[in-house]
Amino acid sequence: ETKKEGTDYLVLVNKLVHVPDDWEKNLKLVNAKNAWDEDIQLEEKAYEAYKKLANELKEEGVIIELDSVFRSVQAQQDLWDNWSKDPEKGVEYAKKYAAVPGYSEHHTGLAVDICIKKDGELIYDNDEMKAEREIFAKVHKKLAKYGFILRYLENREDSTGYTYEPWHLRYINDPTLAKKIMDKNMTYEEYLATVKDFEENEDAAKYQISIALQDYLNSIYGDKITNSRFDFTKLYITEEDKKSDAVKDLKLGKNDIAFEVTYQVLPAEGVDITEITRTGGALDEQLGWVTNIQRVGVLVANSGRYKITNFRTNF
Repeated sequence: ETKKEGTDYLVLVNKLVHVPDDWEKNLKLVNAKNAWDEDIQLEEKAYEAYKKLANELKEEGVIIELDSVFRSVQAQQDLWDNWSKDPEKGVEYAKKYAAVPGYSEHHTGLAVDICIKKDGELIYDNDEMKAEREIFAKVHKKLAKYGFILRYLENREDSTGYTYEPWHLRYINDPTLAKKIMDKNMTYEEYLATVKDFEENEDAAKYQISIALQDYLNSIYGDKITNSRFDFTKLYITEEDKKSDAVKDLKLGKNDIAFEVTYQVLPAEGVDITEITRTGGALDEQLGWVTNIQRVGVLVANSGRYKITNFRTNF
């Protein structure tokens, strides 16, 4: 259903996985106002669902308002550039407080940051919002009904890469699935890790490849790198995909996936960059990442665990 509509409501964007390159071109945005009466945009279905959620909460005496929603990759890049060049902020500040351009869920238009109004006062400071447990418990209880999940759960930074954000809602356009995820107190990543049918859910494939790739790169580079992130440009999942000239010689099994990826790694301090760049890639002088390394590979199902094979410059 989501494929027909042109929007992949299950899209995964996190600190490992880049927003799809053609995403903004296909995104249907609508205009709205945030709590400060500023013009903002978000995906059309997400906005309709948000209004229904807000109306039901209002009937129970809970007032929520929009804060931050869609941000283009370019807007995020501008923010990075401004902060990193600001003499009072600088690169370290930008790294700490701004998502890397291309890796923020706000690029999807499906992420909704809210603030709350209590006794006529707007509460939008992060720490103050975290203290309003009772109000957010009421908000979270109703999310699934309207196709939302809570994206960054408490004490689950290992899974999501982010600390607890009770205000960050994510629209997935599927109340049944949202209820399953919320009832089990799962992060979105934990849900994607359980998916076996990659034809039905390419985002689960991307997530599981990214986890296996991280392990693989760590085995190659050892402690020479401290971080990695991935931009998947092509997946070969369906039987039809696997017959394409590029990969047919690989004789891919039923549960195997071939992929094309452009990735980046962050070298550890003091590491000779040439050890990483000798097989391609360029150094981002400002941030220290080795970027634009292009590879292909195969995710192989092996006794219930996945591993990466055929990782090289082309098929």
